[in-house]
Amino acid sequence: MIENIFSIPVYKTTVNNFNLIQEEVEDGVDIIGDKFGMREDWGTTHYISDVTFSDNIIHECGMKVLKKEIHKHVEEYKKRTPFGNMFSRFSLAGKAIITASWITKFKKGNFSSIHDHGMDDISGCYYYKTSGKDGDFFYESSSPWGGRVTIPPAEGQLLLFPSWVKHGVLSNETDDIRMSLAFNIAFDRKK
Repeated sequence: MIENIFSIPVYKTTVNNFNLIQEEVEDGVDIIGDKFGMREDWGTTHYISDVTFSDNIIHECGMKVLKKEIHKHVEEYKKRTPFGNMFSRFSLAGKAIITASWITKFKKGNFSSIHDHGMDDISGCYYYKTSGKDGDFFYESSSPWGGRVTIPPAEGQLLLFPSWVKHGVLSNETDDIRMSLAFNIAFDRKK
């Protein structure tokens, strides 16, 4: 489903192969173990599996089913948005490459400040573990008039959006732990 938010096409869907994807992410969480950390320069916002954002947990943990699902939905997103034509001049017609991926963990009081992932083309989020009440995702308008659209998280939900879009996560006010897998995608630009 495409929703136009602030005239920006964002993509929201529920994944197929939910159980297999959940197993893959759970295996990744087990591999990370207690290595989750916080970026010191952000304060006490939320926990991240890789505070440098240089790892690719999808690749490193062999999450093949999730990777295939992401690529399927990126192709659908490209067909239904300007991304489909934006990179057509390149020889591989904008093949999508997952450049980085990490798992986030939000305990009570954790949040994600407004930010973007501007260096890539598409960013996304897969909800692995959530009660649905433990911190809504939000898109922030870049217009001078402001505005915000919130999306309650749901297990198995996948979001895709242009990497330059400002977004964040509201504070988790529950005792539940909310976990998601975030990722960045760049299109191949070889001529």
